[in-house]
Amino acid sequence: MHLNREITTRMASHDKRITKPRTSERRSPRSQRTRDAIVVALLDLVQEGEMRPTAVEIARRANISRRTLFKHFPQTELLRAAAVESAIGGQISEFGRLSVEFSGPFPRRLAAFVDYRTKLLERVTMLRRAALVFEPFSKRIAQGVERAIRESRREVALVFAKELTKLEPVRRRETLAALSATCSWPYWNALRQQQQLSRAASRRTVAYVVKCLLRGRD
Repeated sequence: MHLNREITTRMASHDKRITKPRTSERRSPRSQRTRDAIVVALLDLVQEGEMRPTAVEIARRANISRRTLFKHFPQTELLRAAAVESAIGGQISEFGRLSVEFSGPFPRRLAAFVDYRTKLLERVTMLRRAALVFEPFSKRIAQGVERAIRESRREVALVFAKELTKLEPVRRRETLAALSATCSWPYWNALRQQQQLSRAASRRTVAYVVKCLLRGRD
């Protein structure tokens, strides 16, 4: 079985929207649609650069009243947590969508994976920056971020399993840790924001580091 199928199987159990209620707290379809609209409104505002939108701005974007907003989310923390969890759930659902034969040549896998992963990291940048703002004050958000990190690491391990299995255990563990860090959002954000590299330059940097970790500088 190709590893891309294995990834898809592993990720299939994750809901694309984490904001769906648990069995014990079922809501009516109308209530759920309103709740989803509020979450989407907040996410859209954050994506546009408004890191701390007001209740008025969120309600206006969702086309509802402030009263309805607070009915569904009486505490700001609950709305922030639901939004970030939904965003992270969306990011996790993206894992495993890389269309490449993972048993194929390393250069092809490397190019396909880096292209796919860096596009994903760029797309979730504003949402992850928002998560940084809220994470210290929310256990749920922190848990969501940790989950995304675990799934990201798992995918890296599957994509480059052919190379990693050739390493002895300690070296394999350390190399996987380095690969995971290189392909993570914090690393991407450091290249884009702190080092002020373009998307293309950042992508080349990630590809170069991954190649060096697995193949050296040959």
